[in-house]
Amino acid sequence: MKRIILIVIGFFLFIITVSASKIPVYNVGDEKQQLNNFSVGLIIDPGRKLDIDKIAEMQESSTLVNSRFTISSIFENYWFIIKIKNVSSETIEQIVGFDEVYMETADIYYQTDTGWHHEQNGLSQPMNLRQIENRCPVFYVSLQPGETKTIYLKLHSKFALVVGVFVEDIPVFAKSEQTKIIGYWSYFGAALAILLYNLFLLFHVRERVYLYYVIYAFCLIIFTFLYSGYSLYVNPNPSLHYILHASIALVGAFISLFTRELLKPKNVFKWIDKVLIGISTIYFMLAILIVIDIYFYQWLVLFGMPSMLFLLFTGIISLIKKVPLARYYVIAMSGYLIGLFMIAAVNLALIPFNAVTRYGFLIGSFIELSVFSLALGYRIKLLQEEKIIYQNKLLVSEKSMKSRLEVQVMERTEELTAITEELESTNNELSLQIQENEKAYDALKKSEMDLGKSNSAKDKFFSIIAHDLKGPFNSLIGFSELLIEEVQNGHIDKVEEYCNYIHQQSNLTFKLLLNLLEWSRSQTGSIEYKPEPILLSTFINEVIGLFINETKKKNISLSNNISSDLEVFGDKNMLETVIRNLVSNAIKYTRKNGMITITAVAHEDMIQISVLDTGIGISPENIEKLFIIEHTISTLGTDNEQGTGLGLILCKEFIEKHHGQIWVESDPDGYREGKGSVFHFTLPVTKLEV
Repeated sequence: MKRIILIVIGFFLFIITVSASKIPVYNVGDEKQQLNNFSVGLIIDPGRKLDIDKIAEMQESSTLVNSRFTISSIFENYWFIIKIKNVSSETIEQIVGFDEVYMETADIYYQTDTGWHHEQNGLSQPMNLRQIENRCPVFYVSLQPGETKTIYLKLHSKFALVVGVFVEDIPVFAKSEQTKIIGYWSYFGAALAILLYNLFLLFHVRERVYLYYVIYAFCLIIFTFLYSGYSLYVNPNPSLHYILHASIALVGAFISLFTRELLKPKNVFKWIDKVLIGISTIYFMLAILIVIDIYFYQWLVLFGMPSMLFLLFTGIISLIKKVPLARYYVIAMSGYLIGLFMIAAVNLALIPFNAVTRYGFLIGSFIELSVFSLALGYRIKLLQEEKIIYQNKLLVSEKSMKSRLEVQVMERTEELTAITEELESTNNELSLQIQENEKAYDALKKSEMDLGKSNSAKDKFFSIIAHDLKGPFNSLIGFSELLIEEVQNGHIDKVEEYCNYIHQQSNLTFKLLLNLLEWSRSQTGSIEYKPEPILLSTFINEVIGLFINETKKKNISLSNNISSDLEVFGDKNMLETVIRNLVSNAIKYTRKNGMITITAVAHEDMIQISVLDTGIGISPENIEKLFIIEHTISTLGTDNEQGTGLGLILCKEFIEKHHGQIWVESDPDGYREGKGSVFHFTLPVTKLEV
């Protein structure tokens, strides 16, 4: 049925444009020569089987038609025949071609000394393979002085369209293209600005009407990009070019949904709302069909005009019913429909072809985009005004309700006053009872926590005694028995060795006992915290003086680089234990000829003290366990010195009593290379309020 309609339309147009005269010869070569509305020969090839030789034989029987012609059938090849003569005295080049983009194939043939010259163009020919990289199928044709050339243009399209054949001088063609570029890209720039503005409104307002408008505007810009032909520079694939024609169907679908949201026709006539839903559904189906086959684009053309007229009808009805924003809608749709009517009238040869009628669609669509955008902007103003009116009504209602409530409150207040007085008396009695219960509960909870801490400390204490003291005492007992046997057997040479070992183990066991006692006293609160101002450098010199023998044995440099005027606020006994343990550890894990440095830096109300050594460092996994009582670790020193594993635990306890912190830095690389460790801890400069 569709094919019959297209053939009938083509037949009538053919009758209108047919002329019985033979193909005229047009003179070219004059300055700024152009042929845009002239007569050409036409041969229609229904079977698409005729070649150029056959067409050349048939040219005398061709039909004379206007150079702007309606391609009504998608199943035929159309051959246009042009005769031009160079009337100038120089060799010239002319641009010959079609002024539309959508032809599947557009080829040129003309005779040369060597035979037929043939060039291919159209959507099936990628842009980079064309002689002239232009969106429209155009060709260079060269003519010698006085030469007359017959040009054959073959055209095939996958959908009906009106196409114009032209012959222009190269400067005229270039100027025309520049004008079109300026016009199109001005349109694209302005349309994108409107799109971005409404996209901002969409994110701000988050309503469906703005979403439908943004999608509609985006699809319209996509279709205009295709319509202009500039999409071929981006996408040379003809299949994708045809698929993207579905964008104009989406324009129809979303402008129908936009109309429903903007005008709310179901509040006026429910049947109009149902028709709009049907229109949008048909457009969505057409979009799918166009993606499947571009042939269905013809269905879209047939459906487009009546559906757009119905949208305008909806706007007029809404305007009569004084629906807000209906005036904007009617103006926008009128501009759009005028542009569509211009294109339809040109295609039917009812009005002449010119720049206004050819590009009326662009002007109309831009008017539609702009006015709809203004309507949406004005809609925000209306919403704000409605919000203010609603808030004013709400305030009046609140005042009235407030007055009624005040009367009710006064009545209820008198009733509640008597009840309140009675409740206050009962509440006071309950409050006293609750306070007594809370005090008893707090006391019980504190006692439970203290008992828990005491039990935990006791369990750990006995665990350490059972584990850490058992080994040294076993060694002492064993070596003392060996010593007795050696003395009884008269082996005096071993006595000194065994005595030295017993002495070392005794010292180690004594240090362990001291640390255990100090730790247990700290856990049970037996150590009294007596802070006082301490001159830091002098105090540390006194403590490190205890390690002269140890440093001499390993030839270790132990230096105090603390400024003589730095003063901290702390407990001397606790700080002595901290410094003693840190320096002892540094000596233990520093090799012979190493270096230990003690520094201090003031930070506002705290002083950071650091003990740096060039020892063997600490592995990352051991750093995490250093200050945890549950993971006491003891590593042999560089001369196989043994430790108690409790020293750093005590340091952490005592530093925290001073409201300070203690931590260690030991790079894993440094651990492997023996670059040593740095122990930092902080102490208050003045007395802290706890």
